[in-house]
Amino acid sequence: MSILTREIIDLIQSDKSIKIIATTDEQGSPHAVAREDFLVLDDGLIVFAEWRESSRTNSNLVRAIYFGNYVSLSVFNDRGHSFQIKVKPVRFDFYSPLFKQFFAAIRKKRGDDSDITGLWYLAPVDIRNENPEIRKKEEDVLHPHFRYLDRSSIRPGVNSL
Repeated sequence: MSILTREIIDLIQSDKSIKIIATTDEQGSPHAVAREDFLVLDDGLIVFAEWRESSRTNSNLVRAIYFGNYVSLSVFNDRGHSFQIKVKPVRFDFYSPLFKQFFAAIRKKRGDDSDITGLWYLAPVDIRNENPEIRKKEEDVLHPHFRYLDRSSIRPGVNSL
C-alpha cells in the first residue's frame, strides 16, 4: 500500500508542478535539480526518466541504491501545495516496456534527438507537507518555544519589516 495520497500523485504527475530531486555525492554535498517526466505506478513507486548516464544525479542515485541511502523529491505548484518526499531508489530500468513508452513520449515531446539513459524507481518512505501554514502549525506544536527573538519588538506601522 502506498503512502502517497491522490493529491500528491496528481501533483507529481502534473506538467504544471515543479519537481526537484535532491541527492548527495560521496562527500555528502547536496545536488538538487529540477526534473520532468514523472509517473506514479499503481504500487506507489515513483518513476522518473534520467537524461544522461554521466549526470551527477545519476551517479548519486547509483551510490544511493548501492549503499541503501535516501534521496529527496520536492514537488510544488503555483497554488502553494508543496510536499517533500523522502524516497529510496530501488531499481534502475533501461529496457522494459515502460522505458520504451517513456522514451517514445520524450522524443515526441522534445524531438527525435532527445535521449534518456533509463528510469529510476523510487519508493516513498516519508512525506512532509511543506505548505507554510501547515508547517507553522506543526512546528508550533513540536517546538512552542522556538520564536523569532525580536518578534515582540515589531509593531505594525512603526518598525515593521
